[in-house]
Formats: sequence, structure tokens, C-alpha cells
Amino acid sequence: MAIQTPNQELLAAYLQIPIAAPLLDINFGFARARVLDTAIELRLFTHIAAGAQTCSALANAADCNVQALQILLEALLGLELLQRKRDTYSLTALAATYLVEGQPGYIGTHLRAVIEQWDTWGNLTQIIRTGDRQIKRDWSSPEGRASDPGMFTHLFPLVFPAAWQAASQVEPALQGRVLDISAGSGAWSIATALRHPQVEVIARDEPALLEDVYKQVTRFGLEERVLLQSTQVELRALPSESFSLVIVGHVCRFKGARKSQALLRECYRLLQPGGKLILADVMPNDERTGPSAALMIGLSLFLNSQEGGVFTGTQYHTWLRATGFEQIKELRLGPLPLLLASR
Repeated sequence: MAIQTPNQELLAAYLQIPIAAPLLDINFGFARARVLDTAIELRLFTHIAAGAQTCSALANAADCNVQALQILLEALLGLELLQRKRDTYSLTALAATYLVEGQPGYIGTHLRAVIEQWDTWGNLTQIIRTGDRQIKRDWSSPEGRASDPGMFTHLFPLVFPAAWQAASQVEPALQGRVLDISAGSGAWSIATALRHPQVEVIARDEPALLEDVYKQVTRFGLEERVLLQSTQVELRALPSESFSLVIVGHVCRFKGARKSQALLRECYRLLQPGGKLILADVMPNDERTGPSAALMIGLSLFLNSQEGGVFTGTQYHTWLRATGFEQIKELRLGPLPLLLASR
């Protein structure tokens, strides 16, 4: 009996198509995020670092069911956050650096603050249909920023390497005073003070966040050179032409277009002639087709703020030139774009 050849169109619908793996990877991303969050909440990485390195020891330390924990640990192996030799678990370099409480690189508090958006993202379909958002903490407001330190002051290990590189791009060595518009974790202020030992840095932020900034400042022994200033002192109260450098580090996306342009005008006023501005932020390309991380942050800002948004490098160039800045140089520190402008 002759074998019938299947319809070529029917075959092509299954054999000549893109592999669906990227879609499956996106679709299951929620599960990986939840595994990581649960492991941080149970303090598994910290317990392993402290010596609880078998499933039974971890179950005892974290007060967990042994059988259920075993399955979670296997998932963490798959995420390459743990390693196992026979029955003994150990941390990968990534987990040991960033997920062990008490270590300088610990970012667990920030990761948990991100996962607190879980319910908000769960309502995404309805929000997109209606445009109505129930914003729990508006990141574009001083109150929202002050109430969410996990999002703003617990990022030191992530921000400091880029801030360190950025400070080295400012030449010649700075003198006088530097203004850090929104200090966040303190990384920009500290990196600049260390790179330029002749300057005094004024690090501003909401009063509720300055305690965390002070902890980092004291760790580096910079209490006499990095001075904290509450945002209750308005920028317009500071004297004109009083700073050799102004840092606007990951600020504009929270303020939105209108307030960002007003801020840049104020920065220009505060800079001495020849002074420099560092502007760092996530920036999508001009077509707004990527990078993916920048566009996802843009959506997150839409969900979590009234005015926030991401802006392209071209938009920032336009705003800076309109303000009066000249010699605008665009740098890239790893994946992060940075603009260095001169007055």
C-alpha cells in the first residue's frame, strides 16, 4: 500500500516555525521569581552560609517540611543559585555575594520589595483596559519614595560599581562641593568622594531614607566629607553656582518629563561655570524597541507612579541643550547609559 504524503502546508505549520522556547521562558518567569522570593523569605541562603547544609538541617533551621523543602532546593539548583555534592548543599558565587544577610553585597531586601508588586502586576489586564491604576505607593511622590526603602536605599551593591566608574570619567580631579540630588543608597556620593578626595559632597534625600545613607557613609569613614541634607531644604534655597559637579543618578524616570526638565534647569543654576553634570538612568533606544529591561521598567513605572516614565538618550540631549548645557558626552558603563554634560 502506498504511503500518502501529508499536506505540505500542514507539515509546515509544525516543522517550519520558530521554536517556542522564548515564549515558554517568559510565561514561566513568575515561577522563578516566586522561588527566589520564598528562598529569601525562608533565609535559606543565610542558613546555608551559617552551616545548615543538608535538607534536614535546613528544614530544622527554617521550620519547613522536609519533603517540600527538598523540591524547592532542587528548583534552586536548577536556577544555579545552589550546588549539591551528595547530600550537602552550598552556595554559588552569585548567591553567596548577593543573597546572604549581613554580607556587603546583600540585596535580598530590594528583591523582596520588587516582588511586592505581585498583586499590582496581577491586575495588568484590567489596568490596560481601563487605564485606571490603584497605586499603593506612588514612587514619583516624596511620600512614596520615603515609604519604600527597599526600592531606593538597599541598592548599594548594584549601583556602586557604575558610580565608581562614572566618578573616574570626571576630569580633572574635582575641587569644592558636589551635589547628589537624590542619594538613594549613597553609592554615587561615596564613589565620588573616594575618587575625588578634595571635594565635599552634599547628599540629599527624603528624611526617612537618610538613615540608611548615613550607615553607608560611616562604613567608609566619610562622615566629615559626605554631608546629608533633607529634601525639606528646597533646591532653590541653595546658592547659585556653588557646585563643581551635580549628580542626577536614576532620578528622572521617577519624576516624569515635566519635573525632570525643571530639575535640569535647577541643576544648571547650581553649577559653577565649567561645572559638570552626571545624568544616569535607564534609557530605551529612540525607536523604543529595546532594551527589554528599560521598556519593562517603563511599564513598572506606569503601574507604580503617577508621573514616572523612561526617556530616550535623545530626549535627555534635547532637554540638556535647551537648558544650556554643552559638550554632552554619552558613555556606557556596562549595560548602563550615562550622560556627562558641561555648563
